[in-house]
Amino acid sequence: MIESSYHPGKSFVHTFDSRAKMLLLIAYTVVMFLPLRIEILAAYAGIMIILAFPAAGLRNAFSPFKMLAPLIILMIILTPPFYREGEILLTYNNWVLLTDSGLLRTSTLLSRFIGITFVFFVFFRSTPLNQVILTLRWYGLSMKAALIISMTFRFIPYITSTYHRVSEAHKLRGSFQSGTWGGSRLKGMIPVLTSVLIQTIKSIPVMSMSLEHRGFGSHIKRTSYQRLRGGRILFTHLTFSVIIALILVAPIFIVL
Repeated sequence: MIESSYHPGKSFVHTFDSRAKMLLLIAYTVVMFLPLRIEILAAYAGIMIILAFPAAGLRNAFSPFKMLAPLIILMIILTPPFYREGEILLTYNNWVLLTDSGLLRTSTLLSRFIGITFVFFVFFRSTPLNQVILTLRWYGLSMKAALIISMTFRFIPYITSTYHRVSEAHKLRGSFQSGTWGGSRLKGMIPVLTSVLIQTIKSIPVMSMSLEHRGFGSHIKRTSYQRLRGGRILFTHLTFSVIIALILVAPIFIVL
């Protein structure tokens, strides 16, 4: 379980202190649930998409959309029909398909969903997992809880990379066809997903032995091989984080 979603780089997103980034991560997530105008929510989501370029590179900046595409399509299809109040924008055989209220609700939901997804994407793409653990411990989380959280986020790219390796192996054998979705493709995915499941289960003993070697579960006080830097840089970055958080939440007070 050594997979990581971290993308090495020297951008301002990478060099920003991880403790300040986590503070902004929490503030941004909270702000996206506030009753802000759709223009502001869409702008906040757009800012996170723009920050994905320095955090993940031009090639991988839009990779979250590949995973979110099915959910986004379902939101666009299923959300509008449940909001029939307001001006009718689209009908079919006297059946109301879209109103201005439904369009607003769908846009709000998509902005929040995409914005929150990308803020986590930017954070973990620009922050090594060892710094994530140290940051969580700096904020008072126990070593056990910090390690569990880091393992959870390590497991996601591990499954993804395992799926790609297994699917490529099945393609070489001619048992998995890529392309448009259909019955043959769905049928071919069954052995691929089965192999991924088996590989994941096989990794459990290795993971447990690694945790045992690291002294997981021991009551002895743990020490850290690495430490997060402090001083003026930390103070400056935290100050910038607080200022940015206040700017993000400012529109709610302007509306009130």
